[in-house]
Amino acid sequence: MDELPQELVDRIIDSCDDSRSLRVCGLVCKRWTYATRSRLFNKLTVYADGLPHIVDLIDSSSSPILSFIQNLTLNVAPDALDNTLLARLHPCPNLRRITVLGRDANQLRSGDAMLPDQLHAIQPHLRSWVADSPDSISSLHLNLPTTGLSLETVMGVITSFPCLRVLHVEGFLAHEPAPPPSVTLECPLQTLSVQGCGKALFSWLLTLPSVPALSSLSVGPFDDDVKPLIRFIQDACSGLRSLKLDNTGTSWDEALSQTRDILQHIPQGLQHFSCQCYFAREIPEILLLLPPEACQRLRSIKFIVSRTQAVAERDEVSWADFDGALADPRFKGLLEFTMHASETGNKNMSMMTEEVKVLLPRAVARGILRGGSTSD
Repeated sequence: MDELPQELVDRIIDSCDDSRSLRVCGLVCKRWTYATRSRLFNKLTVYADGLPHIVDLIDSSSSPILSFIQNLTLNVAPDALDNTLLARLHPCPNLRRITVLGRDANQLRSGDAMLPDQLHAIQPHLRSWVADSPDSISSLHLNLPTTGLSLETVMGVITSFPCLRVLHVEGFLAHEPAPPPSVTLECPLQTLSVQGCGKALFSWLLTLPSVPALSSLSVGPFDDDVKPLIRFIQDACSGLRSLKLDNTGTSWDEALSQTRDILQHIPQGLQHFSCQCYFAREIPEILLLLPPEACQRLRSIKFIVSRTQAVAERDEVSWADFDGALADPRFKGLLEFTMHASETGNKNMSMMTEEVKVLLPRAVARGILRGGSTSD
């Protein structure tokens, strides 16, 4: 392979999909360009059964593979990762993002209990990566939807990342009171996404001596009490530019009431608003719940209707009210409006069909409707 053109070498390496093939490439080709190696190992996903092969590959390669890893994903379910082998991956000096993946709710069988706190077991490893890359790790994603998380563990993890700008937490926190502010959060956090554990997490954040000032916030499904979220928006979101709400966690009427309470407190300057709701017929009402003073800079709105029968439901929607809501003066600066029905696998199907667009003449005339398939 050393005699082959680099472009062909790149194509061969890109076609490798298992550790054994990668190891063979490393043995027979000693002159990979930096671009090839960087692209090949930029993203690394670690599973329990594949971790030994990854360590073997790193040990057998003459290239400093760990220095190429920027995006590291740890899959901790269904089997835990071996601590000794995982420790071999600690020296990653250019790490930018860490993702911890647990078992998805769709993988739970009927009668399965929530998994124990998987985050606690890898907390020492997370701290080691921070120690090796203290100034580079800016994004942390804790995707543990079927895990019972300890608030103390989550606090410990978050506060150990000094340069954290993007944080996503998905899981179920124990119903325990927020601990006293014995720690501080000094990272420059800008983007926060919380699913399933908002009440406890926001209550804790509100106890901190200094609450992070966010530019982007995503929350949902809502807890039964949205007061901590509202207080957090008031205290930490004066500069908010993007807001995403998922109000499908409670009954339809309660969800709409909670949405009304939250939207009363969104700050001026919002540019992007996204909402996941039960029915398309809710959308005109939700649109008019947005305070006019908060919509002066609003440029894009996206709705996701959570139930897949939303398309069949379209005849129940008052499209005249829909068109009228979008024509309200508060949305005069709007550049883009999209509406989708959720599908399996986080795929969303556009509801802005040609048939629907005919029913929204004023929105069509403004050119703000967007369609097509997307993923969220």
